[in-house]
Amino acid sequence: MPRVTTWKVPVGLWLSGLVAKIVLSLAVSETVGSWVGGTLGLLALVSGLLLARERSRKYGTERE
Repeated sequence: MPRVTTWKVPVGLWLSGLVAKIVLSLAVSETVGSWVGGTLGLLALVSGLLLARERSRKYGTERE
């Protein structure tokens, strides 16, 4: 089964982190919202970097 690489994962993680930060900051406390939102944002950053590395290895930049 071919592996599908998509930007939906990092973008989804980032958006869910933003929503979690806003909701938890309003419902619980600013600290909880910051921790959860920051964690999901960090996961989005890492998954985006891994995806970019994989795509650059797959397609490469061939210069003449």
